[in-house]
Amino acid sequence: MSGRRKSSIKNTKSQHGASMKLIAVLVIAVCSVLGFRTWRVNQETKQYAEVRDVLIEEIKEEEARTGELEERAEYLSSDKYIEDVAREKLGLIYEDEIIFRKSGR
Repeated sequence: MSGRRKSSIKNTKSQHGASMKLIAVLVIAVCSVLGFRTWRVNQETKQYAEVRDVLIEEIKEEEARTGELEERAEYLSSDKYIEDVAREKLGLIYEDEIIFRKSGR
């Protein structure tokens, strides 16, 4: 082989080695960026899941409260409520009722 051809092959090998190093660095950089983004997305997903769980719990509490308020509204519009208020606040009784009271002595 001639000297020229040997140096040409040597240059090609050194260029090939430099290209491979550059490609390796680029692959590592891309993998690092993708890994970081994946980690960040997982962290956000966990945060959103925690918020979702809190909101679901609040919805359950509000639904229970709504049920209690509906029951209360139904009671307030009933004859039973009117009777209870008449007895407690006004001291009214039915005509045929007998009231027993403790003596004050």
